[in-house]
Amino acid sequence: GSASDNVYAAVGDGKVLHYDGTFWNVEETGAAYSLADVWGANGSDVYALSRTGGVFHSDGSTWSTLVVEPPYDSSEPDLNRIWGSAAGDVYLFGEQGIIRHYNGSSWESVAGPTAADLTDGWGSSASNIVAVGDYGKIIAYDGTGWSSVTPGKPRARYVCGAGANEIFLGDTRVVYHYDGSEFEELPPYTESLEISSIWAASCDDLFAVGPDGKIFHFDGTSWSLMPSDTDQRLSAAWGSGPTDVYAVGNEGTIVHYDGAGWARLFHDPRFNYYDVWGSSARDVFVVGTNGVIMHFNGAVWSRQASGTTDDIWGIWGSSPRDVFATTPRSRWILHYDGDSWDRMYSGISSGPFAIAGTGPDDVWAVGWGRAVHFNGVLWSRDTHTARHRLSNLWASPDGVIYAASHDYNFLAHY
Repeated sequence: GSASDNVYAAVGDGKVLHYDGTFWNVEETGAAYSLADVWGANGSDVYALSRTGGVFHSDGSTWSTLVVEPPYDSSEPDLNRIWGSAAGDVYLFGEQGIIRHYNGSSWESVAGPTAADLTDGWGSSASNIVAVGDYGKIIAYDGTGWSSVTPGKPRARYVCGAGANEIFLGDTRVVYHYDGSEFEELPPYTESLEISSIWAASCDDLFAVGPDGKIFHFDGTSWSLMPSDTDQRLSAAWGSGPTDVYAVGNEGTIVHYDGAGWARLFHDPRFNYYDVWGSSARDVFVVGTNGVIMHFNGAVWSRQASGTTDDIWGIWGSSPRDVFATTPRSRWILHYDGDSWDRMYSGISSGPFAIAGTGPDDVWAVGWGRAVHFNGVLWSRDTHTARHRLSNLWASPDGVIYAASHDYNFLAHY
């Protein structure tokens, strides 16, 4: 409110409540959907925001619709908050780091420093504005541009690395770099990132895969979208080097990058592939639904007998003759000795789905609320991670195991 006798509150069905110092009155804004927020410079200059991008204005007596340019598509991420320093300086904040600015006559999209959802914004003046978002993200405007104040603490769906202090993690839209002590959010893509998994050749050569065949590349400065030769959802990526990278996904899709471009190698609608790993360019494994395991020996691909029809979600090995694979819907972990696959009892009733290690006698597998360790002889359950829903693993060259938790904004190392 602008005064004790001029207070507004946003409610459902496109309505606002207005307090005139004595009574609360219902006012129709004309919005077709529930309102997310309301803000006013004074009693004759009040703005209401719909999550789907509608902005409505009151001159103190009548509500009207403001034309937002460029038009806000209802399929775009929701808007959450509206705030301004004056009638000619109004901001909208929303999901995926969306910021829009109104100068009193026209709107513009503002390039912000984050792709994290922004949940609120406020300022003491036109040159001192702060917006906050998911995972503890804080950004600020100093009158010239927006910048990150804190990197936030990422919710990590995946984790990988290119070295002991070159660790990357994130969720579907935001990727962070971790140098062993601090998190730094990578610059956002010009559009929304949609990421299932990432693989890093180095800190300036990062590949991220996602739905609709999307493969994004980060060169150390910015993201670019790469032609992938597929429109299938991609689930995982791995490479033996920067000119030998594989991505796998739905309908038996395997695409390969040779340093110049991506080309599709397979398309088999019988299977969805979930993970890919190799010990070298001549020893690559791909796993997926119905117990499928595909192997590349450097010349040809062949299907290996896994001994199960359960879905296989994760794969990792210490050498070509010591490879492990996870089957989350059973109690078994699969092991390959270079000749055939056999089952190993994991020690828990339902199996984990991500697996990694530092060597043949130090292998970890994680799942929802459970982690198991293999010492070269048998698997045993680890109790320290029971409260965390660990979702992914990566082993650094210096022998440290990093585990990501999607639900608890958590990166653990062992």
